Amino acid sequence: RVLAVGELDARAPLDAALGELGIAHEWAVDADEAAAMCAARHYEVALVDAGLADAEVVIGAVDLRGRRLRRAVLVFSPDGASPSFAHHGADPVAIAEAGAAVLGLLASDVADASAG
Repeated sequence: RVLAVGELDARAPLDAALGELGIAHEWAVDADEAAAMCAARHYEVALVDAGLADAEVVIGAVDLRGRRLRRAVLVFSPDGASPSFAHHGADPVAIAEAGAAVLGLLASDVADASAG
């Protein structure tokens, strides 16, 4: 499962990028909703809108409890340029490349599990 957290204007382009690759995802609009959704369900990857005023709070609120061995948070923006969120373990990605980035993260865990 993939959780996307962002402004309403970010939804259409990200929905299209993920939809092209058949990636199912659910939306939250803020840190509180993201935390509540993570408490109710297990998510493998989180995509956080770099344009959110509280993006760092959202990144901290996301509790990924899926099968992944590592925490996987991607910070998306139209062009992939965003403030550094590396200290939160989040990687920047352009919206158009978000689907491929999610698939890459999921595939890397499959490869890690097979090798281990």
